[in-house]
This record gives sequence, C-alpha cells and structure tokens, in this order.
Amino acid sequence: EIHKHNAFFNLLFHPQICGRYSRIKLIDDLLTFMKSKEGTWVVAGEDLARFWRNTHLQSTKKEDKR
Repeated sequence: EIHKHNAFFNLLFHPQICGRYSRIKLIDDLLTFMKSKEGTWVVAGEDLARFWRNTHLQSTKKEDKR
C-alpha cells in the first residue's frame, strides 16, 4: 500500500489505449479506491507542478537570502 509510505505514484494515460469502456471502468475504480485512502491527493500534473513550484522554489529563494 503505497500511500502508507508517503510515496509518489504517477499514472499517464494514452487516449488510444485507455479510451475503451472496460479500461475507463478500471480507471474509475482505481481512482475511487485511491481517493478513499486518508491523506491521498489525486491531482492533475499541472496542479502538481504549480504546488511544487510554489512550495519548493519559495523555500529555495528564502535560503538564498540568508
């Protein structure tokens, strides 16, 4: 159970592969399961990048000023 280890799980979907009903159902089931775990953050890549930039670049700038 990856969520217990504060790990990162990146899942990339290619529309030509995941766009079939049976696969969409599996993806929906997976996301539902993932969201049910406490502390799990399901986020789009753009939002993750924005979070990382705002969190880590800000702390780097503060350290540079010291």
